[in-house]
Amino acid sequence: MPIAADGSFYIEVPADRPLALQAVDGEGRAVINELSWIYTRPGEQRACVGCHAPVDSAPGATPGLAIRSMPLKLTGQGQPHRFRANNGANGGIVNLQLDKFREVVGINLHDVPDDECISTIRRLGILRDRSAVPRLVKALKSKSPEMRCAAALSLSACGNRDAVEPLMQALADRNPTVKRAAASALEHLTGTAKGTTDWDQAEQDLIEKMSGEDRQDVHMAIEALGHIGGEAGKRAIRQYLKDNPTGELRMLMAAMRSLGYLQDRQAVADLVAIMNANLNVRGKGGWNEGGFNQKPVYMSATAAEALGRIGGPEAEQAILATFPKLGNFESHVIGSGEHGWLRSAQASPIYFRMLEALDRMNSTAAGPMVGAMVQSIPTDKDRGLLYELDSYEKLVTRVVQSSGRMDEVVEACFEVLAEDPETKPADGSTGSELKAAVSHAPHNERHIRKHSAQARAAQVMSVVCTDVKHAERIRAVLQKYRAAEPSETRSWCCFMLTRTLGRLGDADSVDLFIEMLEKDPTEASLGLNPPPTHIIYKAWRPFYRPAAAWSLGELGSKKAAPALLKAVQDLDNASSTREQAAIALGKIGDKDTLAELEKIAEDYPEQTTRRALLESIEGMKAK
Repeated sequence: MPIAADGSFYIEVPADRPLALQAVDGEGRAVINELSWIYTRPGEQRACVGCHAPVDSAPGATPGLAIRSMPLKLTGQGQPHRFRANNGANGGIVNLQLDKFREVVGINLHDVPDDECISTIRRLGILRDRSAVPRLVKALKSKSPEMRCAAALSLSACGNRDAVEPLMQALADRNPTVKRAAASALEHLTGTAKGTTDWDQAEQDLIEKMSGEDRQDVHMAIEALGHIGGEAGKRAIRQYLKDNPTGELRMLMAAMRSLGYLQDRQAVADLVAIMNANLNVRGKGGWNEGGFNQKPVYMSATAAEALGRIGGPEAEQAILATFPKLGNFESHVIGSGEHGWLRSAQASPIYFRMLEALDRMNSTAAGPMVGAMVQSIPTDKDRGLLYELDSYEKLVTRVVQSSGRMDEVVEACFEVLAEDPETKPADGSTGSELKAAVSHAPHNERHIRKHSAQARAAQVMSVVCTDVKHAERIRAVLQKYRAAEPSETRSWCCFMLTRTLGRLGDADSVDLFIEMLEKDPTEASLGLNPPPTHIIYKAWRPFYRPAAAWSLGELGSKKAAPALLKAVQDLDNASSTREQAAIALGKIGDKDTLAELEKIAEDYPEQTTRRALLESIEGMKAK
């Protein structure tokens, strides 16, 4: 949302949803992160006079400039970009943690739908792919001011010369907020809020700014050259990196990214040198969560990101040669500003950018790296679980598949899952390289028990397996663990294997999932912990029956509707089971259930599931 000249903005937000405010630059990257979350009730209006104003002060009688026009709506946007952030407050207010959450630990970032929703337009800006420019230029002509504003801001992040003239036309938009968005984008792309198509002069002006004393001007000039620069701009940015090897991190990252966006092949050798020079290097020391050790991590990661955008055999070989030197991914996670307890719960920026680069280059040569890739998949019993895959897991899946070793990894998982969880090999070995890799659970703090080999293998299976030909064997293994005595390993294996079958779209699993919901014990059946314990249920976690409900939604079988309706209404089911059942009913979309869903939702006693019911009802009516 662009701010007015006096710093004001005016928006309509969804009620009863937590909101965090963040100041971002022209690239859409965080500058200041407001760590206090707020929310509004239906019909409520909220105003702020400033973060550091006295708490008893109120907005003055003169309204902000932004309030002179109607607010733009942040509702009805489609499927918004989601990301993991189970440690969102750590890392301080001004470092790179929030950018990492948005990209490196994204959930659906790369799953860009082919629609005209605002959330899709915004996601294209986060991806910063220049190929999205025609689609965003088209969105500038939308009837919706929210869409036009989102398109202008996304063009600020991923635009090129082709975006400038349409943005100059948008300066005449009838909506003041859209005008501000277009001016902000033009200033970021060309160095002037009015825009220009005199490319030689614009490039020369930006190069001159790079030699100035104002760091903000230098930073903006580097980023602008990454959007509209030519050969002279490439040379200037390469020289900047050589002249400022110990410069400010964000500016060095901007320079490397600009060379990547410009696909400057002459920069490959310099980027490879930066990537290797910062690999496995500790920062200046001190408190990790304060970001004191993040510079080497992000220098290497950003160099790899740029190499991926440039592409070519030299860049590919450099990534392939460097990857085996990375070592334990957890050390890079900690270096990026993470809390030590969560070192294995988040993806490593370096691993992410290297796999992203290989995926972008369609590399088929990553076979020798597969074991290390598998071991770099985050997991932690303190980590929020997903039913779908997150962005890092999807990258691992694609690169493993391109390497031609997917079936080998799946077979190694089957071997581990066939073993007795209580028995370890007498000699301490775990067999083949891949079998050892899929058995290896990342480090956890002492108070969090490490995953068993079987639980870890089930997780790897759920990430890597993409071929439904394995579904029958997976069902058999799932049934084995489901029949076992309750245990932590049983719960993890059942959850992950159920997730796998749902992802595979295995229609033959529908009856099994219905049986899980109807016949397996509810989460409350093993008893409840007395308050004030925050873990309500005594049953082993994770609960796998919610994954069964999610999988039925993915499979879209109307046959499952009665079981899902029953699951929603049974309060002995965990709230996660009931919520996923409600969501699944919306995905299935059987309008014969609509009246009953409305009746259930009318006075449903629990807010999360009720919201899911109402959203499913709304979606079914819209079809």
